[in-house]
Amino acid sequence: MIHNLFPTPILIENIIDSLDGVATEKHIVLSKEFTEHGLVENGVSTHGQSSVLDIKELEPLKKVILEKTNNLAKVMGLKKLEISESWCNIMNKDSVVHSHKHHLSVLSGALYIKAGEEAGMFSISNPVYSNHMMYDYINRHTEYVTQTSNIPVTTGTLLIFPSWLEHGVLENNFDSRTVLSFNTMYCGFNKTVT
Repeated sequence: MIHNLFPTPILIENIIDSLDGVATEKHIVLSKEFTEHGLVENGVSTHGQSSVLDIKELEPLKKVILEKTNNLAKVMGLKKLEISESWCNIMNKDSVVHSHKHHLSVLSGALYIKAGEEAGMFSISNPVYSNHMMYDYINRHTEYVTQTSNIPVTTGTLLIFPSWLEHGVLENNFDSRTVLSFNTMYCGFNKTVT
């Protein structure tokens, strides 16, 4: 019998019923300033400003995201989490988000407010791939040896994943691909660390 040891759980769920994409995008665009961000090539971001999910009109959406996040945390055996920061990226056609990790975070997530068939796929790098030093592959496309996993996204797709996973966005061909991203930390963590 084959056992899968050390699995990496990732939540992929469409929450379009909880998302009024047009209103959500409008509240963010009207209340935040978008600037260039080093990881987002040919797009803009609100990263570094106050949290997008602190906008009063987005409180119901924040509640849904937090519930989904803590459900995943519970499955992983983690303590309760709170959203520590959130931001919005808007990507033009021919844009990418370079591969990166989210430091000082437990779980991270991305909610696709506006994305179509041509939206750049969310790409996650295999965290153990570099340890495959002596593998001589007959098939590089199994869940055990693939170098990346590319996840197609549409409006309403919510992804939540361990923040240490390296990830990015493949070339985007959808105009104004809009994503709300967030990081988390243990509840009360900032209050106990001085």
